[in-house]
Amino acid sequence: MLETKELTIRFGGHVAVDRVSCAFAPGTLTAIVGPNGAGKTTYFNLISGQLRASAGSVWLNGADITGETVPARTGSRRDNSSRASSRRSLPPIRCRG
Repeated sequence: MLETKELTIRFGGHVAVDRVSCAFAPGTLTAIVGPNGAGKTTYFNLISGQLRASAGSVWLNGADITGETVPARTGSRRDNSSRASSRRSLPPIRCRG
């Protein structure tokens, strides 16, 4: 289970993600939707560890991983965080027809 608890990030006086709490269960598909500039990409960057949260936490299988580096979160030996094509940072996706 992947969870965020009260996840927040501020850029100066601008709050880009404001106290978002959500749980993502294994085997489920969850969509994060909103208009341009709503903070969707910033939220994913917080979850992945590419950005540090101003407040709140990220949990994976009951363990607080908020302070861990991108390689520690993904199990990779090197940081592929800036590579959009990195296959190590995302779990396999299964589609049902």
